[in-house]
Amino acid sequence: MADHVPAHLIRSLDWFADEPFELASSILSEEQPLVYTLCNPMFGQSWVPTRADIMRRIAGDPALFASKGQSGFAELIGENWSLAPLEVDPPDHAKLRKLISPWFSPASVAKLGEKAKRHASKLVDQFIDKKGCEFKTDFAEHLPVAIFLDLMGWPQDLAPMFRSWSSKLIHSDSARVRAECVRSITDYLRDMIAARRTAPQDDMTSSLVHSQIDGKELSNDELLGLLTLLFLGGLDSVTAALTFQFYHLARYPTLQRRLRARPEDIPKAIEEMLRFNGQSVNSRRATADTEIEGVEIKKGDWISLIWAVANRDGREHQNADVLNIDRANKRHMTFSFGPHFCIGHNLARREIQCAYDQMPTRLPPFRLGNPSTARMHGGITFGIDRLDLRWD
Repeated sequence: MADHVPAHLIRSLDWFADEPFELASSILSEEQPLVYTLCNPMFGQSWVPTRADIMRRIAGDPALFASKGQSGFAELIGENWSLAPLEVDPPDHAKLRKLISPWFSPASVAKLGEKAKRHASKLVDQFIDKKGCEFKTDFAEHLPVAIFLDLMGWPQDLAPMFRSWSSKLIHSDSARVRAECVRSITDYLRDMIAARRTAPQDDMTSSLVHSQIDGKELSNDELLGLLTLLFLGGLDSVTAALTFQFYHLARYPTLQRRLRARPEDIPKAIEEMLRFNGQSVNSRRATADTEIEGVEIKKGDWISLIWAVANRDGREHQNADVLNIDRANKRHMTFSFGPHFCIGHNLARREIQCAYDQMPTRLPPFRLGNPSTARMHGGITFGIDRLDLRWD
């Protein structure tokens, strides 16, 4: 235990083991601005802010609170590359982000619209006549992978392998299993980088492989970091968001009826559910000794940013634990905050919208088939283990 941490701030908070939103509520009930957990699943120990304003302060100051090493993925296999631009701080962060941002602009995402709709439609075709589905494995795990593969220019038959890697890497609490997944992913990506160097195609992968920063092509490690982040960021987090959205639609028939009758309300419903189920945990590391609200933080200390805590902070939102699509303040931090605000937020919203375009439109009113199996899990990304939907 760090010697500088007062005993009254020490906790045992484990967002891999505990029900994540109950954990968020317990953190928000703290009177202290930060507490210190001895159960950080990634780094052993870390500070945990208990207020949204403190989380914004930390996420918005990359000079004092750096992102490098927060995933720990490279270290799992004894390497030293960074997930870029997530684990790269200014000024290099902006240069790397600039390379990929055009691919995630509203205009670029709109171009994926028809393909995304076709993918979503084909998925619904497979269970529309069955009077039920397991939404996570029948739909939510498939759609983001299919769209990601289109974006990258990779074959769709890779989807099962990618889904397996993503799930194990993000949700396993075994360092050995996570290391095996990182090795599998990086071996594949290194082969893809080499192939596109010699035979470029009209896709995002080739564009990145042959792009330059300050007149120099990216190194293999820089490309590996970029592609690994795109792989991870585009899959599991969207699967989780989709599953949470349709879990709430199934639980609240009045809301489902409203959105069927007034599809113009769907965008604000999406935003409120994104707020209500902020599912990611990010980390920052102090680059110097500092103090926040009287709490002493030492250089090298990790800080865990649990975005569900920020989103459900009653100082930010009235009745923050209530799902209310008519909420006036729609601000949330599900896509992070500051320089590392999620570059794929436009694509994530489009993928969720594609699901709404299919499910409530083509299916009759649906409900939870077996509420007891809809258990929420923690992890780097919070989610629901299984979501059984039924309809008549």
